[in-house]
Parts: sequence; C-alpha cells; structure tokens
Amino acid sequence: MKITYRLFFVLLLTVWQAWTLSAQEASSSPEEKKDDYFEVSKNIELFVDIYKELDRYYVDQLDHKKLIQIAIDKMLQSLDPYTNYIPENKVEDFKFQSTGKYGGIGAIISKTGKYIEVVEPYEGSPASKAGLRPGDIILRINDVDMVGKDVQDASELLRGQPGTPVTIFVKRVIGTHADSFDVTVTRAKIHVKNVPFYGMLDTAEGIGYIRLTNFRQGAAREVRSALEELKRKGAKKLILDLRGNPGGMLIEAVMLTNVFIPRNKLVVSTKGKVKDWDKTYHTFLDPVDTTMPLVVLINRGSASASEIVSGALQDYDRAVIMGTESFGKGLVQSVRPLLYNAQMKVTVARYLLPSGRWIQKIDYAHKDRKGRPVIFPDSSSKTFKTMAGREVKSGRGIHPDVEVHGDSLPLVARELLNQKLIFGYANLYRNTHDSVPPPPVFEMSNQEYADFVAFVDSADFSYETETKKILEKALEKSRKEGYYEEVKEPLNQLMSRVEANENAQLTKHKAIIKELLEQAIMSRYYYMKGRIQESFDRDRQLDSAQTVLKDPARYHRILQPPSHE
Repeated sequence: MKITYRLFFVLLLTVWQAWTLSAQEASSSPEEKKDDYFEVSKNIELFVDIYKELDRYYVDQLDHKKLIQIAIDKMLQSLDPYTNYIPENKVEDFKFQSTGKYGGIGAIISKTGKYIEVVEPYEGSPASKAGLRPGDIILRINDVDMVGKDVQDASELLRGQPGTPVTIFVKRVIGTHADSFDVTVTRAKIHVKNVPFYGMLDTAEGIGYIRLTNFRQGAAREVRSALEELKRKGAKKLILDLRGNPGGMLIEAVMLTNVFIPRNKLVVSTKGKVKDWDKTYHTFLDPVDTTMPLVVLINRGSASASEIVSGALQDYDRAVIMGTESFGKGLVQSVRPLLYNAQMKVTVARYLLPSGRWIQKIDYAHKDRKGRPVIFPDSSSKTFKTMAGREVKSGRGIHPDVEVHGDSLPLVARELLNQKLIFGYANLYRNTHDSVPPPPVFEMSNQEYADFVAFVDSADFSYETETKKILEKALEKSRKEGYYEEVKEPLNQLMSRVEANENAQLTKHKAIIKELLEQAIMSRYYYMKGRIQESFDRDRQLDSAQTVLKDPARYHRILQPPSHE
C-alpha cells in the first residue's frame, strides 16, 4: 500500500513541477496562473483521494498498473490522437517508428485468430534468407508456445541483439497438407527503407518515379540518392508518390523539400504555447534539381510530413500536386522523457506552410453531441497565395492542383481483402510455384483465376451488402407493423436476386480482383517492389500524372495563376 501511495505522490510532485514550468513559460497573467495552480493541485489531490478509497474498499483486488494506464490513456485521448503515453516496454517500438531500425529478424507479423502469422519478410532480411514466407504460422519461439499469445509477446522474443540466433517452429500450408518445421534465424540490424521502389516509368519520355512510404530517419537521403540515380539513367521528369504516406519526422520533410528547391527558402514554421516552439525551418543544403518537371501524388492517406512537402512545393509552384485532398494534419509533436524510462509524445505546436496557411482539418478542441471532434467549418477557411499568385486554401489538408480519384474497390473485393482470402491464395500460390516471371510480365491465367474462385468457395466466403441489410430490416419491420404476410414474398424474391448477384460478383469484377491477386503474388516473390510495380497496370492517378508530364504546355499552365482578361 505504501508503495502505491508513494507512487501517486511522486506523480503529483512531477505533474506539479511540469505544470509550474509550463505555466511560467506561457503568456498568462499572474491571476490566471494562480487559478490554474489551484485547479491542478485540487484535482490531482482529489484523484489520489479517490484512488485511496477504491484501493481500501473496492470489493475486488485492483490491478494498479492497468487502472493507472487507463486513467492516463483516457486523459490523453480527450486531447487529440497524437498525444500518447509510451510506457518503458513500448519505447523500442516507438523508436522504430521514427528510425526504421531495430535488432531482429526483419518481418511483419500479425495475429489471426489465436495464431501469430508472418505477413511479410523484408527483402534481404534474416527472415527472408532463412526461408520464412507470408502465411507461415509461428507456433513456438525458442520453445515458448505462441498459440494464443499477442503480437507484442512474439515481437519481444523475435527482437534481440544482432548476431544472436532465434529458433522458430512454424507451420506452413502446402496445397492440401501442412508441414511443420524449425527455422533458425540469426538476428541482424534491420533498417526498413523509406523508399521501397524507384525506377523509370517511360524511358522515351524520361519519366522517373519514386515511391516514399514514410518519413523516418534517412527519408530525404534515400529520395536524394534515388533521384540522382534516375537522372543518371536519363530521367528528365519525375513523379514523387506520397499516397498513403502517414508522415514522420519534420526535419526529413524539410530536407526532402530541399531536394527540389534552393537553399535558404522557408519550408515550414511552427507556433506553440511555449515560445521555444516558435521556430522556422529553412532549406540548408544544395538541391538536386530545381527545374525538373515534378508531379507529387497525394491522397487521403497522405498526412503530416507528406503535407509539409506537398504543401511547400505547391506554395513555391515547384510541382503539380495531383490526386485527392490529403488528410489534414497541421500539428507537431515532441517526445518528452518521463519517470521510470517512459516517454510521452505530446502535441506542442501548429505548423504553417510558406504561404502562411494552416491545413488542420479536425478541431480537437470542440466535440459534437456524441463527444466526437468536429471538422473545421468551410467558413473558417482562408485564402492565401503561392509565389506565382495562385490561390490556395487553409484547412482540410492539401487541395490538389489536379484532382484525380483512384478506382474504388467494389464491396466483394474489399471483403476478399478483409477476410484475408487474397492473402491466403497468394500464400498457397507461392508454396506451390517455385518461380514466376517478374512484373509487369507476370499475368494470372484464366485457369488460375478459376482455381482462386474454387479456393474462395471452399472457404465458405460470404458477406452482407447494404441492399441485403435493408431488405432484412424491411422484413423485420413488416413483422412488427403487421403486414409481413403481404410483403414477404416480393421481399424474399428480391433477397434471392440479391444473393444470386452476390455469387456472380467474382465474375463481374474479375479484372479488379485479378489485379489484386497479381499484386499479392508478386509480393511473395519480389517483395514490396514487386507489389508496387504490379500496381502500375491499373493506376488512374499515375496514368494522369504521366499524361501531364508529357504535355509541357499544360504542366506550366497549371502552375500559373488564372488570367483575368
């Protein structure tokens, strides 16, 4: 008991000291500071008192660690999704998010049911070299049973000092039977690349392509190196693909922007409650190319550092931004050390693009009646100007110069992905085919697609459409309202037609499903590079980017303000 209460008072003292420091740095009046001191002190003491009473009188034994974790998480969740507490046992995972480096076997794993499953070994990793494949079920790690365990449990056992061995007992399904065997993997220092693929899309037109998936440490260096190599191969135009890139380190965004614009140009500025966070970030290196025609692809999944890069290049009229509206994250986080080797990632500032606009979409300070944060209204949006005088708007992310929507997946395809049937068939394909042609040469045959349909049928694949839900609800309503007998026959007939149509969806949407299968299969042999290359076959946004780059007059016209004659 004494230990528990001592912990609380240490917490109280720490919060009080932190609060005092932040209050001193903030620009509030002495009267406001006094009121704030009182409110913080009163409520922390009240929290400790409540916990004492629970500890003494609650009918069951309290799990102190769990309850305090819940209290901390709930407090931070009430602010924004980016302010997080990082306990000591998760600090290494958090470091990986910013550096992309760790000691381990180099594989993505997930939990499916009660099993830990290999999702994807990284190219050239110890896991790949040892022969682990997607779909392999991890039953034991160093004689520790993994059935029913969480991904965190498996990760802690798989990670370790580079050069040390780990023995993994796996089960692999091959056709209609399964093999189980031990695999010994020697851990190494793993570095996950920010640029999984770059290459020439059109040699005749000199169009190069770089895919950037994260802004971890080294992202700008990887893009710089890729661009220099593409230029040696004849690239005169470039597509930088930031679709689905959730962002990362702010300094990497600054250095990446610097690849395309000269030294001493403002990229982003930050403004926070504490004056130390009022900073400006300028380019400070020699660029690689400041004139090469450039298209940057963005979408709803492009956030944070992706928006700094695309927004800054847009403000300097340096690139045509294409795709769909980005995520809209205009907030900056800092990692703060805590007691007991824990850390906290806290939102400390807003960032502004060179034009002065703030692109935050969600207003976390205000909630709707259900307690959900609201979106800033259109009326709050302001107009700013790029260097050339083009109008750009604040709020709601980066608005593309050319809006191009990607092909949306039909429901049946989404369900095949969600229920891991495409994942499962690709694993089966890999385990029964030693080699296949590389992308873009590889193409599934009609017989192979028929095999997939049979695979889906054997898995009892089913899903519910919105139409079917509406019909079922209508039948239920008719029972309650007393006219079921009158409507049941026509509604059931409609239901039968809908179900028949569901069964025909695998044929109707064969082209899209086949493309998803081909991407998954390519990743089994050629890793992420293969998946990306295979996706080029049906990519409306990428095709549009190439079309713009092949039309210099249109490209330059997009980057000029509209004429008013």
